Amino acid sequence: MITNKVSIILDDKNIHYALICKVINIVKNKYNKKFNTDDLISIDEFSVKEKEYLRKIFLPHVSGLYAWEHNFYFHENIWHYDESDQYDYQETIRQIMRLLNNGKIAIGEKIHTTDYELIRNIYYDWFSLLESEAQRLYAMNFNEREFIIFISHNLKSRLGETCIFNFEFLKTFMEAKKDYHAKNVIDAMWGVEKI
Repeated sequence: MITNKVSIILDDKNIHYALICKVINIVKNKYNKKFNTDDLISIDEFSVKEKEYLRKIFLPHVSGLYAWEHNFYFHENIWHYDESDQYDYQETIRQIMRLLNNGKIAIGEKIHTTDYELIRNIYYDWFSLLESEAQRLYAMNFNEREFIIFISHNLKSRLGETCIFNFEFLKTFMEAKKDYHAKNVIDAMWGVEKI
Protein backbone atom coordinates (compact mmCIF):
# COMPACT_ATOMS: atom_id res chain seq x y z
CA MET A 1 0.00 0.00 0.00
CA ILE A 2 1.40 3.38 -1.02
CA THR A 3 0.91 5.99 1.67
CA ASN A 4 3.53 8.64 1.01
CA LYS A 5 3.32 10.73 -2.12
CA VAL A 6 5.45 13.45 -3.66
CA SER A 7 3.76 16.47 -5.22
CA ILE A 8 5.18 18.76 -7.87
CA ILE A 9 3.40 22.10 -8.22
CA LEU A 10 3.24 23.10 -11.86
CA ASP A 11 0.76 25.97 -11.64
CA ASP A 12 1.48 29.18 -13.48
CA LYS A 13 4.26 30.70 -11.42
CA ASN A 14 2.35 34.00 -11.23
CA ILE A 15 -0.56 32.38 -9.40
CA HIS A 16 0.95 30.86 -6.25
CA TYR A 17 4.63 31.75 -6.26
CA ALA A 18 4.14 34.81 -4.03
CA LEU A 19 2.15 32.72 -1.55
CA ILE A 20 4.86 30.06 -1.37
CA CYS A 21 7.46 32.81 -0.82
CA LYS A 22 5.29 34.27 1.95
CA VAL A 23 5.07 30.81 3.56
CA ILE A 24 8.85 30.41 3.36
CA ASN A 25 9.50 33.80 5.00
CA ILE A 26 7.11 32.98 7.84
CA VAL A 27 8.48 29.46 8.26
CA LYS A 28 12.08 30.70 8.32
CA ASN A 29 11.44 33.62 10.67
CA LYS A 30 8.87 32.16 13.08
CA TYR A 31 9.25 28.40 12.94
CA ASN A 32 12.93 27.68 12.23
CA LYS A 33 12.07 26.03 8.86
CA LYS A 34 9.67 23.54 10.52
CA PHE A 35 5.91 23.89 10.74
CA ASN A 36 2.60 22.22 11.31
CA THR A 37 -0.02 22.92 8.63
CA ASP A 38 -2.70 23.90 11.16
CA ASP A 39 -0.36 26.36 12.89
CA LEU A 40 0.61 27.89 9.57
CA ILE A 41 -2.99 28.23 8.40
CA SER A 42 -4.08 29.80 11.68
CA ILE A 43 -1.92 32.87 10.98
CA ASP A 44 -3.96 35.95 10.09
CA GLU A 45 -1.51 36.98 7.35
CA PHE A 46 -3.21 34.60 4.90
CA SER A 47 -6.51 35.22 3.15
CA VAL A 48 -9.27 32.59 3.17
CA LYS A 49 -8.37 31.53 -0.40
CA GLU A 50 -4.68 31.27 0.50
CA LYS A 51 -5.52 29.13 3.53
CA GLU A 52 -7.62 26.81 1.35
CA TYR A 53 -4.74 26.41 -1.10
CA LEU A 54 -2.22 25.77 1.70
CA ARG A 55 -4.54 23.17 3.20
CA LYS A 56 -4.74 21.54 -0.24
CA ILE A 57 -0.98 21.29 -0.84
CA PHE A 58 0.40 20.60 2.66
CA LEU A 59 -1.40 17.31 3.25
CA PRO A 60 -0.19 14.77 5.84
CA HIS A 61 -0.15 11.92 3.29
CA VAL A 62 2.21 13.87 1.02
CA SER A 63 5.86 13.23 1.89
CA GLY A 64 7.48 15.81 -0.36
CA LEU A 65 6.42 19.00 -2.09
CA TYR A 66 8.37 20.66 -4.88
CA ALA A 67 7.24 24.15 -5.85
CA TRP A 68 9.55 25.74 -8.39
CA GLU A 69 12.94 26.03 -6.66
CA HIS A 70 11.46 25.42 -3.19
CA ASN A 71 11.50 22.03 -1.47
CA PHE A 72 9.43 20.85 1.48
CA TYR A 73 9.33 17.42 3.08
CA PHE A 74 7.05 15.91 5.71
CA HIS A 75 8.81 14.02 8.51
CA GLU A 76 7.49 12.92 11.92
CA ASN A 77 4.24 14.90 11.48
CA ILE A 78 6.08 18.16 10.76
CA TRP A 79 6.74 19.95 7.47
CA HIS A 80 10.34 21.06 6.88
CA TYR A 81 11.53 23.65 4.40
CA ASP A 82 14.68 22.55 2.58
CA GLU A 83 16.84 25.27 1.01
CA SER A 84 19.09 22.83 -0.81
CA ASP A 85 18.69 22.52 -4.54
CA GLN A 86 18.45 18.73 -4.68
CA TYR A 87 15.51 18.93 -7.04
CA ASP A 88 15.94 20.44 -10.50
CA TYR A 89 12.48 21.78 -11.25
CA GLN A 90 13.31 23.25 -14.64
CA GLU A 91 14.87 19.99 -15.81
CA THR A 92 11.75 18.09 -14.75
CA ILE A 93 9.52 20.48 -16.74
CA ARG A 94 11.85 20.14 -19.74
CA GLN A 95 11.72 16.34 -19.51
CA ILE A 96 7.90 16.31 -19.23
CA MET A 97 7.57 18.55 -22.28
CA ARG A 98 9.98 16.39 -24.31
CA LEU A 99 8.15 13.21 -23.28
CA LEU A 100 4.84 14.81 -24.17
CA ASN A 101 5.98 16.08 -27.58
CA ASN A 102 8.17 13.14 -28.62
CA GLY A 103 6.15 10.27 -27.19
CA LYS A 104 4.63 7.48 -29.20
CA ILE A 105 1.21 8.18 -27.66
CA ALA A 106 -1.05 10.94 -28.92
CA ILE A 107 -1.93 13.71 -26.47
CA GLY A 108 -5.49 13.12 -25.27
CA GLU A 109 -5.42 9.37 -25.90
CA LYS A 110 -7.09 7.23 -23.21
CA ILE A 111 -4.57 5.00 -21.43
CA HIS A 112 -4.61 2.40 -18.65
CA THR A 113 -2.42 3.00 -15.62
CA THR A 114 -1.92 -0.77 -15.36
CA ASP A 115 -0.41 -0.99 -18.86
CA TYR A 116 3.09 -2.15 -17.92
CA GLU A 117 4.38 -1.90 -21.48
CA LEU A 118 3.29 1.75 -21.65
CA ILE A 119 5.02 2.55 -18.35
CA ARG A 120 8.13 0.69 -19.48
CA ASN A 121 8.19 2.72 -22.74
CA ILE A 122 7.76 6.02 -20.88
CA TYR A 123 10.56 5.02 -18.51
CA TYR A 124 12.89 4.24 -21.45
CA ASP A 125 11.92 7.49 -23.19
CA TRP A 126 12.71 9.39 -19.96
CA PHE A 127 15.95 7.42 -19.45
CA SER A 128 17.12 8.33 -22.96
CA LEU A 129 16.84 12.03 -22.02
CA LEU A 130 19.53 11.64 -19.34
CA GLU A 131 23.21 12.24 -19.94
CA SER A 132 25.35 9.08 -20.15
CA GLU A 133 26.85 9.57 -16.66
CA ALA A 134 23.40 10.04 -15.12
CA GLN A 135 22.20 6.92 -16.98
CA ARG A 136 25.10 4.91 -15.58
CA LEU A 137 24.45 6.08 -12.02
CA TYR A 138 20.72 5.57 -12.35
CA ALA A 139 21.03 2.02 -13.70
CA MET A 140 23.18 0.83 -10.77
CA ASN A 141 21.18 -1.60 -8.59
CA PHE A 142 18.04 -0.84 -10.57
CA ASN A 143 15.23 -3.39 -10.76
CA GLU A 144 13.13 -2.55 -13.82
CA ARG A 145 10.26 -4.94 -12.96
CA GLU A 146 9.95 -3.60 -9.41
CA PHE A 147 10.03 -0.03 -10.71
CA ILE A 148 7.31 -0.61 -13.32
CA ILE A 149 4.99 -2.39 -10.86
CA PHE A 150 5.50 0.35 -8.26
CA ILE A 151 4.87 3.14 -10.79
CA SER A 152 1.75 1.39 -12.10
CA HIS A 153 0.28 1.02 -8.59
CA ASN A 154 1.18 4.60 -7.75
CA LEU A 155 -0.40 5.95 -10.95
CA LYS A 156 -3.53 3.86 -10.35
CA SER A 157 -3.87 5.21 -6.79
CA ARG A 158 -3.44 8.80 -8.01
CA LEU A 159 -5.32 8.73 -11.33
CA GLY A 160 -7.54 5.66 -11.29
CA GLU A 161 -7.68 2.71 -13.70
CA THR A 162 -7.76 4.86 -16.84
CA CYS A 163 -6.79 8.43 -17.66
CA ILE A 164 -5.80 10.67 -20.54
CA PHE A 165 -2.21 10.92 -21.79
CA ASN A 166 -1.33 14.57 -21.22
CA PHE A 167 0.94 16.87 -19.25
CA GLU A 168 -0.85 16.02 -15.98
CA PHE A 169 -0.28 12.29 -16.53
CA LEU A 170 3.44 12.80 -17.14
CA LYS A 171 3.69 15.08 -14.10
CA THR A 172 2.13 12.28 -12.06
CA PHE A 173 4.60 9.80 -13.61
CA MET A 174 7.47 12.02 -12.42
CA GLU A 175 5.91 12.24 -8.94
CA ALA A 176 5.57 8.45 -8.86
CA LYS A 177 9.22 8.12 -9.90
CA LYS A 178 10.20 10.36 -6.96
CA ASP A 179 7.99 8.21 -4.67
CA TYR A 180 9.85 5.11 -5.84
CA HIS A 181 13.24 6.62 -4.99
CA ALA A 182 11.98 7.93 -1.63
CA LYS A 183 10.70 4.43 -0.81
CA ASN A 184 14.10 2.94 -1.67
CA VAL A 185 15.86 5.44 0.59
CA ILE A 186 13.49 4.63 3.46
CA ASP A 187 13.90 0.88 2.85
CA ALA A 188 17.70 1.29 2.92
CA MET A 189 17.51 3.29 6.16
CA TRP A 190 15.38 0.60 7.80
CA GLY A 191 17.41 -2.25 6.33
CA VAL A 192 14.51 -3.71 4.37
CA GLU A 193 15.80 -6.35 1.99
CA LYS A 194 14.26 -6.69 -1.47
CA ILE A 195 12.76 -10.04 -2.36
